[in-house]
Amino acid sequence: VYKRQGHDDTTVPYSDVVDFCDKVTRLAGDCTLVGYEEATHGFFNKGRENDRWYNPTVAEMDVFLDKLGYLNAQ
Repeated sequence: VYKRQGHDDTTVPYSDVVDFCDKVTRLAGDCTLVGYEEATHGFFNKGRENDRWYNPTVAEMDVFLDKLGYLNAQ
């Protein structure tokens, strides 16, 4: 599971996402949580705040997918 979450999200509190990832890990799953300071709900969507968060979150997602072997440079 890959989760990107804003620390200032008032719709889904950051602590809830931390708890979710902890549970996934306890159940022998893989959960990567990347937190973003000053980010609110939906912060990573294309076009929000002039794409302030879009490129960084896509880059983090690429790292996660590459780790799982879904992205292969050929």
